[in-house]
Amino acid sequence: MNKFHKLICIILCLAAVFALPLTALADEEETTNYFDYYGSDLDKEDEREKDKNAFDAASEFSDPNGRLLVVSNKGDWRNFPENSLEAVLSAFEKGADIVKVNVKQLKDGSFVLMADDTTGRTCYGGDDKPLKELTAEEIKKYRLLSGVGEKMSRQTNFEVPFLYDVLGAVQGKGMLMLDFDWALRDVLYNVVKDRDMLGDVIFYTEAKAKDIGEWASGLEVKPHIMSGYKSNIVFMIGSYIKKSFEGGAEAVRLATKNPYGVIFDNFTMKKFESVGRAAIDLTDPNLCGSREDTEKWWNDVVSRGYSIIITDYPEELSEYAKETEYAKTQLREAYKRYKEQWVLPEFKSYTFGDYKRAYLWAVSDAEEYLSGRVRSKYDYLTARAALERAAVNIEKNFTALQEGVAGLTITPPRILVAALSIIAVVSVQIYFHKKKKTEEKSVKC
Repeated sequence: MNKFHKLICIILCLAAVFALPLTALADEEETTNYFDYYGSDLDKEDEREKDKNAFDAASEFSDPNGRLLVVSNKGDWRNFPENSLEAVLSAFEKGADIVKVNVKQLKDGSFVLMADDTTGRTCYGGDDKPLKELTAEEIKKYRLLSGVGEKMSRQTNFEVPFLYDVLGAVQGKGMLMLDFDWALRDVLYNVVKDRDMLGDVIFYTEAKAKDIGEWASGLEVKPHIMSGYKSNIVFMIGSYIKKSFEGGAEAVRLATKNPYGVIFDNFTMKKFESVGRAAIDLTDPNLCGSREDTEKWWNDVVSRGYSIIITDYPEELSEYAKETEYAKTQLREAYKRYKEQWVLPEFKSYTFGDYKRAYLWAVSDAEEYLSGRVRSKYDYLTARAALERAAVNIEKNFTALQEGVAGLTITPPRILVAALSIIAVVSVQIYFHKKKKTEEKSVKC
């Protein structure tokens, strides 16, 4: 009986020892370099990178999967008057890819950069008059005020800029986005065309998608167009996005004051895939679900699918965009390193099931982030960390197995199996102990 007792204990102890790896049981697979399955799209992207010369904002704007674009709202208005030529040029110097300006028409047909319909808030040197009552000669007498919002109190010597002059000054520096009255589209188009700047100007409008399409289809040279729509009704948003791109728009700015609005849903963002860019304005809480114009929320909106951000902080957002590209480069290098130099070691799937699954998930995420639309800096950094951690875990634990010590991941199911095995061993010990006592009593009797 003692021999049988010992045999049972040995069997249960062995069961406890082998319980941890056995709970990771999976179908055994052959040794594979899993990067081979994901390399083709990235190789093509690398070729595009090699052929790309200097950064071209217009080409990037037309690419649905292009890098994050920084749009400065009214230029560098913190240091210069809003919508001034100086503010526009300063924004480009601070890294903005695009500067969004407001365009108004004067009495004689000239166009100037100004957000208001009157001169009162932004100008001094003359009476507060509607722009449509002023001529080009009369507007030249005014000078611009500098400040924030309604508190435009600092007088400057800067003049009200004419669109014609601004177009010539910004050529080659970046793109100009014109926010204008839809009724002026044809005459404004001709001004831009005469300046040979159609390739560097974006016409921004909140007109109906159908009207945009009809207008663009009748033009000899189609300009860059970004439409705008504010709503929280999912089917109306989806219809507007679809019709805007069909009509010739390359980007759509969505807006809502609802922090949980449908413009932040994955369902809505999927409508932009491979067809155009999603833009968001973080300069007004009523347009972006009360999100702030900070890195925390840049990460948020880019992760959701927005690749054009209108900001009041062009320098900071430009730096974030550069850091995002660098993080993407780091992820690509890590991806290539393991594709070209690293092969999954040959092991039994049931021994390293958890590590293998983590590795495959990390590879899949990296491939998706590198071959599709732009992701946030946080997305690229976490994807790279997950990929490197998964590979290191496999290397470390496979080495341990070769040396006779298998590195295993402790998981709830494995703890449960081990605990049950220990309980079984103890139960058998108690059973045989009681049985032995009973037999001893029987002998005495």
